[in-house]
Amino acid sequence: MKGFKCNKFGGGHCVPFFVVYCDRFKESYDGLSSLLDILLTVIVAAGIDIGSSKNPLDGTNLPPYLSSEKSGEPHEILFWRKNNQAAVRMGNYKYIRVKGVGERLCNLRDNLQENSDFCESEPEIRAQMSDSLDSWKSERVNLVLWDEGARETVNIDTHQNLMLLHSS
Repeated sequence: MKGFKCNKFGGGHCVPFFVVYCDRFKESYDGLSSLLDILLTVIVAAGIDIGSSKNPLDGTNLPPYLSSEKSGEPHEILFWRKNNQAAVRMGNYKYIRVKGVGERLCNLRDNLQENSDFCESEPEIRAQMSDSLDSWKSERVNLVLWDEGARETVNIDTHQNLMLLHSS
C-alpha cells in the first residue's frame, strides 16, 4: 500500500493487530476499526464503567464484532487529522486533504493502492466527504501538542509526492 505511518494513505492506516483475550475469540475479523476502539475495548474488558467517564469516549467496543455477536462494520465513517493533513473514510471511499498540497478521492474497492483520483469524476461524493470532514473538524479542538518542525515539512512533501504518483 502507498505511504507509511504519519500520512493519510493506506500504508499509514491499514495495520493489522491481534487480540488475545483468554479463549474468547477464535476467528479473524476483517472490519474497519480505529485505535480509539482498542482503547474503549480495553477499558470495557477491564470492567471499568465507561459511564463514569467525565467526558464521552470516542470509539466502539469491539468484542461484539470479534465474537460475531454483531455483524458489519463498527463505523460508517472514520476521520483522521494531524496538523494540516486530514482524511475521512466512508464505505469504499477515502478522501484526503492536505493544506497547501491538495485533495484526493480514492475508491478503495477499485483501487486499494490509492493511485487514482476520483475528485473530478465523483464530485458529489467528494463534496459530501469534504463537508463531513469540515463538520467533524469544527466540533473538535485543534490541539497541537508539540512543534514537529522539519518532520512536518517532510510529511507535507511526502504527501505531495504520494498524491502525484500514479500507477503506470
